[in-house]
Amino acid sequence: MIYVTGDTHGDISRFKEPGMKKLRSGDTLIICGDFGFFWDGSRKEQSIIKKLAS
Repeated sequence: MIYVTGDTHGDISRFKEPGMKKLRSGDTLIICGDFGFFWDGSRKEQSIIKKLAS
């Protein structure tokens, strides 16, 4: 399945919504926009990226 969402403006809570729990291995999520995160390499940021990748 392919899912599309708009610019997240750095709001990680969007990925905690019930609809996002439908994503499964092999699905594709397309984020239209700049994603909105500051790429500072912090542990918090790395944790968020790891969670999104899973």
